[in-house]
Amino acid sequence: MRLALGNGVAFVNAFEPISNFGIENGLEGIIEDIVRYKGEIFCATHEGLFKLKTKENGQPTFSLLNTLQCWDLLPVKFEGKEMLLGAFNDGIYEVKDNGEVELIVENYPWKLYQSKSNSTLVFIGLDPGLGFIKYQNGNWFAGYENYDFDAIYNFTEVNGVLWAGTFRDGLVYGLRNIGVKQDSTLAYELVIVEDSNKLLPKSSVYTIEFQGNPLFAIDSAIFIYDEEYGGYKPFAPTTKSSPGRKYFHRLLNQEDEKL
Repeated sequence: MRLALGNGVAFVNAFEPISNFGIENGLEGIIEDIVRYKGEIFCATHEGLFKLKTKENGQPTFSLLNTLQCWDLLPVKFEGKEMLLGAFNDGIYEVKDNGEVELIVENYPWKLYQSKSNSTLVFIGLDPGLGFIKYQNGNWFAGYENYDFDAIYNFTEVNGVLWAGTFRDGLVYGLRNIGVKQDSTLAYELVIVEDSNKLLPKSSVYTIEFQGNPLFAIDSAIFIYDEEYGGYKPFAPTTKSSPGRKYFHRLLNQEDEKL
């Protein structure tokens, strides 16, 4: 590329700042999640679990580690040990450093979330239901699964309350005072909104923490939960989008400054 400057012409060798990886690089299937674990990139797709490697010629390529459909990946740390967990089509697995996977519990999971208040707990969003696994003394323990919950596909934990978003009808669960009874049953108190006018509009719900508050993105707006108000109300900052085309699928908190 040549630039016309005030004192002459300059040549700039500009490279695209974005790399594109696809089938030609060994990556196949709809991508559900991407994580960095121990300095390496892992991708969860509908075709399986992939890991980014570099060939001898320096070209990046993805290698297939497992052919099970994978929905979510979660790097965790317990008792000083780092591990990578995967939510696959038939259960929760631990992904070993050699690429092999080891089954922890059989179920149909969507999402994994490590508790902030009790780091030994990993919550599991099921279809439908809520489950959990617990890591203690080098072993995994699977708790009873509660099928009173709808399908859960995202979590966030704010001020001791675990929020779980679902796919339908503005349904979000708030669980406080969470504990585990007899190492197998999750105990909690549900956040109850008494006034039906203060519930979320009917929509799928995506939750996230921002500046110390839980936010809830529905199809066309963002809401906040207000304890004193006794329910959900619109988030104050306005959003910019084309009229009639404001659809939120995900939110990202950038260092508690930008949303």
